[in-house]
Amino acid sequence: MPAVSIRPGRPTASDAAAFAELADMAADGLFEALLGRRAPEIVARVYRHPANELSFQQTDFCEADGSIAGMVNGYFGRHAKELRRGTARCLARHAGWWLARAAAVALPRARLFAFMDRRAPDAYYIQVLAVFPDRRGVGLGQRLLESVAATARKAGAASLELDVETRNDVAIALYERFGFRSIATSPKALLGNIQVQRMVKPLV
Repeated sequence: MPAVSIRPGRPTASDAAAFAELADMAADGLFEALLGRRAPEIVARVYRHPANELSFQQTDFCEADGSIAGMVNGYFGRHAKELRRGTARCLARHAGWWLARAAAVALPRARLFAFMDRRAPDAYYIQVLAVFPDRRGVGLGQRLLESVAATARKAGAASLELDVETRNDVAIALYERFGFRSIATSPKALLGNIQVQRMVKPLV
């Protein structure tokens, strides 16, 4: 078992690059589909800004033997609208005309995104949890979940929430072992036949 530590994200170039790669991996290439070939650069730049959904402020990294192995990103549901506004401002600044592409790509997924945008005010929403493929299988996902649960409890959250693609059996099994249960399933996206389920773990 590697030496493992969890630390807060920092607004550095190396953390930003790792975040962009892990976030797109967790979203199964969605950021690249939305923002094109500049997606890693755009997402990395947004990460380095405070007060948005993708910010270093909402992110913790898991390091194994001194290098980044995975990360978790999330926030209180009651802060969702404020953070989305921050994300929109950052994307407008850094994505430019690529936002037109993003809007076109997002249109067939509008009902899916609307489902995923729902937040319980007293829940802590896990937006991204990802581990690099060569670091999987040694319990790092579990360690990230334990860390974010402790953070959420300390902040007074009543539950953890997340969305996971219905075909991702490995992730669903991890979340179920940690105490998550499915409470709803999204409509299917018109493009790509993508569907997610909302999972919740009570903390009180």
